[in-house]
Amino acid sequence: MRIMKADMAAPAGGNWGNLDDPVLEPMFDAAYKAMEPAAQDAILAKIHTRVVDEALFLFVAHDLNPRAMSKKVRGFVQARNWSQDLTPISLA
Repeated sequence: MRIMKADMAAPAGGNWGNLDDPVLEPMFDAAYKAMEPAAQDAILAKIHTRVVDEALFLFVAHDLNPRAMSKKVRGFVQARNWSQDLTPISLA
């Protein structure tokens, strides 16, 4: 939340994009005030949904040296460079 809260905009915090979403702000406050883990999880799930639906971030998986560890995996060829092609992979 510290990278999305309006009051954490640079230089006060890590919200370098100066995001100020009127839908997210009350959810942030509610998450901070919630005392029960289940309540926090529910609020954080709503925050996550909003972040994904509004495409506020580009989520990237950067896996170092991926491996296929199951006999069910088909089409996996270990990359010899930094670019791992995952398109031919399937499960049998």
